[in-house]
Amino acid sequence: MKKFFAILLAVLTLCSVSALSVSAKTEVESHGIRLFCQKEFTETKKATRKFESVVKYNDKKYLGVHFKDNGTSYSLVITARKVTPKQSPVVKVFYRNSKNKVVIVKRYRFVVRPLGTVSFSDVKLNQGVTAEFTVNNPFVSKYTFELSDAKVAHISKTFTENGIRRVYRVYGKRLGSTKVEVYERGQKAGEFTLTVGDFPTEILPKYSEVTLKYCPNGSSVYMSESHLQIQDALTLMHKADYSVTIDDETAVSSLEDGMVYATDIGEADVTVIESIDGNEKVVGVIKFTCVKAKMSYVVKQNSLFYDTGVFGNGDSTVYLDKGDKLKAMPVIKERLLNNTYTGSSFKKSEYKAEFSTSDKTIAAVDSDGVVTAKKAGKARIYYTLTFSDKSTYRSSFRVINSN
Repeated sequence: MKKFFAILLAVLTLCSVSALSVSAKTEVESHGIRLFCQKEFTETKKATRKFESVVKYNDKKYLGVHFKDNGTSYSLVITARKVTPKQSPVVKVFYRNSKNKVVIVKRYRFVVRPLGTVSFSDVKLNQGVTAEFTVNNPFVSKYTFELSDAKVAHISKTFTENGIRRVYRVYGKRLGSTKVEVYERGQKAGEFTLTVGDFPTEILPKYSEVTLKYCPNGSSVYMSESHLQIQDALTLMHKADYSVTIDDETAVSSLEDGMVYATDIGEADVTVIESIDGNEKVVGVIKFTCVKAKMSYVVKQNSLFYDTGVFGNGDSTVYLDKGDKLKAMPVIKERLLNNTYTGSSFKKSEYKAEFSTSDKTIAAVDSDGVVTAKKAGKARIYYTLTFSDKSTYRSSFRVINSN
């Protein structure tokens, strides 16, 4: 009997060690993060149960942790508040199984480092002009600027994009240079030189040659890659009027606000002219090449004008009751194929549509795009538009049946 218990104890010990070993092999990610910075992690879930998180070694609030279970994925947002000691914080993501046992999905270890310095580029602009410069700011809060000579210029923030990319506006008050020191929460992050002068306006090198897309099925004025605002191609602009002349208006045309847009396939040289107090000066020449856009490109552009509530963006939801029918094709035609806002127009002979469903027991769909609600549940309707130029556009929408 003693021998039996000895064997049983050895087996239990081995199982315990094995269980610990499995837990120790749970994936661990180590991340360095700068003080006041923020990092975000999004992971797809493989378990159907709700995920949770816990933070260890964070008694002095080195990290700010925001965790959210989104159903099919989880997100983790980390904000660095203090420089960490040797024992750095660890965030564990876990769920509880059917026996209420904790199952660790992932471990994240974070080391918060000092702020350090950020490299800033020197800024030039002309007197009496407001210009913008961009800082890819990894910090949570905005920078502050201290100018050694505040009479030369003034700096203010214009807007923030996704909390990261920040654009600042600077106004040139008088000729001269000033040293600009940049601070983040009282700590110096870097410096640069700001010079206000009378510099010649130039065409940015990347705009010396421009390719635009042209498609006869849609207006180039409303499509993102089919036009160019001339002012976007210029640097060191003056307080002046800017206009263009075109050597051949077959391929491109222009509007009074300085927009040049594709009107056909071909090439054209566009001369940019600067006018100050009636005195005109040639800034430079931009070579435009207009190429044929695929029909699917026009449809994709049309979908951008409808962010929610309609088909085309892949994130629309339709609510139906059992037995209800929905005709999808008329909506697709109106919003994607014949959009009055963008001027797009497709003939029936130029495309064909195919439909399918993720679950025909919940929502069936026929070849004409008529959806029929069968029973309570969720399904996704997929459709593909195939055009005469062989290009395709694919999208989908959700169907939720309430009963």
